[in-house]
Amino acid sequence: MIKIAVFLTKLFSRMPLGILYLISDIFSKVILRIIPYRKGVIDKNLSVAFPDKTEKERKKIRRKFYSFFGDLMVEGFRQITISKDELKRRMRYSGYEAIDKFIDQGQSVLIINFHYSSWEWAFVAYSTQAKHPMNGIYQPMTNKGFGDIVVDSRSRFGATLIPMNDTYAFMNENSEKNAFALGLFPDQSPIPMKGYWMEFMGRGTPVYRGPENLAKKFNLPVFIIDIDHKRQGYCEARIELLTDTPQEHENGWITEEFMKRLEKIIRNRPEKYLWSHKRWKHAIPADLPENQISKRYPPPKEDKINY
Repeated sequence: MIKIAVFLTKLFSRMPLGILYLISDIFSKVILRIIPYRKGVIDKNLSVAFPDKTEKERKKIRRKFYSFFGDLMVEGFRQITISKDELKRRMRYSGYEAIDKFIDQGQSVLIINFHYSSWEWAFVAYSTQAKHPMNGIYQPMTNKGFGDIVVDSRSRFGATLIPMNDTYAFMNENSEKNAFALGLFPDQSPIPMKGYWMEFMGRGTPVYRGPENLAKKFNLPVFIIDIDHKRQGYCEARIELLTDTPQEHENGWITEEFMKRLEKIIRNRPEKYLWSHKRWKHAIPADLPENQISKRYPPPKEDKINY
C-alpha cells in the first residue's frame, strides 16, 4: 500500500504547476469553508499577534493564509520532480556570493531559514545557484517510504541532509576538513525548560538556541534568508549577513536578532507565515534559569494559550 502511495505521489508531482495551482485554489477553499483546517488555532494566533487589527482585517489574513497554505502543499509535491532550470526561474537568489567567498576561504557558515513563504523551494533552490550547496538538518520521518521522498527532494541538487540527532557529530567530523553551508529552521517550539524565552510578536515565546550554540562553538558566520513573494509561483530570496563574529556577542544576541528579523518579515506580509501551528501553547516556567531569559526582549508573563 505504501509503495502505491509513493508511486502516486511521484506521479502527481509531475503535473504542470499551472494545474497544481488550480488544485491548490480548490483545496484552499475546501479547508477554509467546508472542512476548516485548524481555524481555531489560526484565529487565536492572529488575535495574539495582531491585537490592534480589526476582526475583519484578521479574517482577511486568514483567508490569504489558506491560499498560501494550498500553494505550499502543491509546491512541495512539485519539488519532487521539478527541473533545476524551472526552480531557478521561480526562486531567484541574491547575496549568496558572500557565503561562497567564506567557504572558498575554508570557513563554514550557518544559514537561518524560517517557516515563511516558499521555504522548501528556498532551501532546495539555493543549491541550484550558489557555488556551494546548502546542507540541512532534518527530523527523520517514521514512514520510511515518504521520508525517503522528502530527503531525496531536498538533496537532489547537491545538498547533504543530516539527521537532527547527528548534528554535532557531523560538525565535529567535518567542520575542520571541508568548509560548507549548513541550513537550519529554528522557529519552532522547543521544550519550555530548554528554550530561550523572549518577546516575539507581543507574546512570551520559547526559541531554539541551537543555531547560536553551533555558531559560537564552531565560530560560524550567521546568515539569514529573506523570501520576497512576487506572485504565485515566483519568489526572490535574499541572503543577509547577521554576524561574522558570533563569539563576540553576548548570550542570546544571535537568537534574539534572527527572531526579531523574522517578526519584522511577518508583520510586513503576515499571510505567508505558518499560523496553523500552536506556537504559544506553553507558559514560561517559574523556575527557568536566568540565562534562558532575554534581557533585551523580556517575555511578558501571560498564561499559555489554550488551543
